Amino acid sequence: LVGKYVELKDSYKSISEAVSRRYTRVLNENLERPDLILIDGGKGQVSSAYSVLQALGLDIPLAGLAKREELIYLPGFDKPVDLPEGNPALRVLQYVRDETHRFATNYNKTLRKSRLSLSSLESVPGIGEKRSLKLNKSFGSLQGIYDQSLENIASTAGINIEVAETLKAYLSEKLK
Repeated sequence: LVGKYVELKDSYKSISEAVSRRYTRVLNENLERPDLILIDGGKGQVSSAYSVLQALGLDIPLAGLAKREELIYLPGFDKPVDLPEGNPALRVLQYVRDETHRFATNYNKTLRKSRLSLSSLESVPGIGEKRSLKLNKSFGSLQGIYDQSLENIASTAGINIEVAETLKAYLSEKLK
């Protein structure tokens, strides 16, 4: 989990905000609670997450895995757990952490690509933010929009055929 509103430079606040957002939602929507929360970080990040869980009245097991030393931090313990390299339990935690990073990285790439597509469409005269969102949602990508007929683009976006032609010409150049 990454903080949505807190600058990423402050990992403690970012962890607190993300845990607060997620587990407030779990409580409000009566969602299933996890068996374990794994935090990417050490003692400070675990402490931040634990404080939020306590404030919410949640008793969910929590652990932190500090990447550099691969030490496991648990709330309420001064010293981390130092499992030997190759230990099956450590390998499971490392795998979960690494998969989470992979998923988050791919998700962020998808979001950035989508934002680029939207801002790209908005540079076409007659296509603003709302029309850009509508087109992207309806057709899924710049290529998906380009593959549509002029009539379909015009009716979906609520624009005239001339603007649809301009958009198609723009996309033709962009997609080369």
